[in-house]
Amino acid sequence: MVRLNARRLILMTVCMLAGALMFSSTAAFASGHKFARSLEVPSGGFSQPWGLAIGPSGEMFVGNRDSNVVDVYNTSKTPEVEAEFTVEGATEIYQLAVDDDATSPSFGDVYIASFGGSVLKYKYNSLTKTATKVGAISSGLTKPTAVAVDPRNGDVYVGDYAGGVPEGEEGYINKYGPTGTVITEDLVTGLDLPESLAVDSSGDVYLGAESGAFRYSESGVFLNSFGPETPELGVAIGPEGNVYVSRKAQKVFVYEPGGPEVETFDSSHTLGEDHGIGVTGTTGDTTVYVANFRGTEEEVGEFTPNVLVKDKLTVTKNGTGTGKVECEVNKVGGFKTCEAEYNENTEITLKGTAEPGSTFEGWSAGTGSASSCTGTSNCTFTIKANSEVTATFNTITVKDKLTVTKNGTGTGKVECEVNKVGGFKTCEAEYDENTEITLKGTAEPGSTFEGWSAGTGSASPCTGTSNCTFTIKANTGVTATFIITGGGSTGPTGPTGPTGSTGPTGSTGPTGPTGSTGSTGPTGSTGPTGATGTGSTGATGPIGKEGKEGKAGTNGTNGTNGEKGAAGTNGTNGAQGAAGPAGAQGPAGPPGKVQLVTCKTVKKGKKSVQQCTTKLVSGTVKFTATGASAHATLSRHGAVYAAGTARSTHGRMSLRLVPLRRLRPGHYTLTLISGSGRHETIRNESFTLR
Repeated sequence: MVRLNARRLILMTVCMLAGALMFSSTAAFASGHKFARSLEVPSGGFSQPWGLAIGPSGEMFVGNRDSNVVDVYNTSKTPEVEAEFTVEGATEIYQLAVDDDATSPSFGDVYIASFGGSVLKYKYNSLTKTATKVGAISSGLTKPTAVAVDPRNGDVYVGDYAGGVPEGEEGYINKYGPTGTVITEDLVTGLDLPESLAVDSSGDVYLGAESGAFRYSESGVFLNSFGPETPELGVAIGPEGNVYVSRKAQKVFVYEPGGPEVETFDSSHTLGEDHGIGVTGTTGDTTVYVANFRGTEEEVGEFTPNVLVKDKLTVTKNGTGTGKVECEVNKVGGFKTCEAEYNENTEITLKGTAEPGSTFEGWSAGTGSASSCTGTSNCTFTIKANSEVTATFNTITVKDKLTVTKNGTGTGKVECEVNKVGGFKTCEAEYDENTEITLKGTAEPGSTFEGWSAGTGSASPCTGTSNCTFTIKANTGVTATFIITGGGSTGPTGPTGPTGSTGPTGSTGPTGPTGSTGSTGPTGSTGPTGATGTGSTGATGPIGKEGKEGKAGTNGTNGTNGEKGAAGTNGTNGAQGAAGPAGAQGPAGPPGKVQLVTCKTVKKGKKSVQQCTTKLVSGTVKFTATGASAHATLSRHGAVYAAGTARSTHGRMSLRLVPLRRLRPGHYTLTLISGSGRHETIRNESFTLR
């Protein structure tokens, strides 16, 4: 047995724990429940409703202190009051309790504390809507005001006023078995008006008294108190194990068993002389009923949870880049990772931030409350429904320039293939960075692609004539060189011998390097032209004496010169050179033979050599005097196929022409222009190229 003064015990405990169990009544807690309504008033009205208890079948019993009538409610039906019964032999009924232990012999029985000195026990029949008295507990009781049943075993705890005044501190708690046998008298003593009791699933006992709310072990040891020292008129245990306390002239507070306050009910409905309190429902979804009277205003009030509607927010990221989307709630607390859902009517601001190397392109595809989100600015809306929005992030595209320069005497084209797909096409001026590019050089007919050079940037490795592949990572340049095929200059034609009868053609010696052009001698009569060998052109042999047989060239034996013929008529114009007086016309001789020699430079090992070819041209060439020169062109059908100079040296004509087009066998016109101004002479001769 524990006999302690409750107030003195509280003060002692507070001192020992340095205030650890005290909680300010002004602390801010969320209002988890709101006043929903007042239940239906019984046909006979209320008469100071005090006690309230909820049975295992959902019936709620409300005791009227002054009339000793119990009203039975079923809140799932209409009308809500389904029955009432009068408590026989009662004097001012106070708290009610119901045995919820299915294994107890008193399961479902209603216990009613009567101030007349006993706790009366009734069994309610939900089918017949009638109640029958089945027993009473009176041993050790004087003026019982509070009663509770242990849900584990059906044991009954009774709080007794003991006939003193509140300040007398003579109240106590007794413990009984389900059948009413005494287990422990004076479990707790020194109480100042025990108004309500409750027992949790672990057997701890909760007391609502005039001086506050307290918790004891099942053996009567004080554990802790709840809230300040104010009149606590009703206590009940919720399905989650929390303690619901109704305070006089205030509201309902919810505490954890150890003492911390977790919820304060909506204060818009102030309680009066509230006493009985009951909790039904499941964890997180409880409905609380309070028997309440304020003078002439009497009711059973219903408090329901503030249902917070949650709306989903789905943010989808799209695009080739990366970034993050953050949310700010109600414009406070800064931007943080967005939640999957928010309470309805919450103001949300969305912000998109791109990662380095990416850019935020904006909002799109908004639905629900986010349907107005567009552009790249922050988007603010009040969420009222499930909402979705898409944030697009793209990679920043860097462009690198590609400059291809063509060089050389020839012509051709440079093409590009991108990422080895799509084939070769005209190169672009710039490409996206990290694009793979393959360069290809193709020469036009008559030209040769000589290769890549002067590469800069990503094309710096490009050399040789093969395709060049690289990944562009910076502004890049490269040069492609094209040259004319056979671009070597034409070697000089051997000097024309004196005009005379043509001797037999000597056999041509082996090809040797092309000799340099000899200086032009004075114009004289042209000796007979030595026959040209049929092999490739060798070095020109020494010039035969005028009018005599020419000596054979060093590279081959020349034929014997023919007899000296009559002097041939001078050519129409001398080769282009310094103008001088026309030489006297020499004697006419038989027409000489003209060779057209074309050469090109080729590589042989590490050396460059001239490779020449010779074609016979048939026709007549006449010069006015030895040493004359003329500008020469070879044309066909108005198109010039070769151009150069014609020169007469020691009686022989030398043509030095550069092909401009591909020369084919056929008829051509050789045009010789000599002199200038009024002394300019133009002569056209027809030739056949074999």
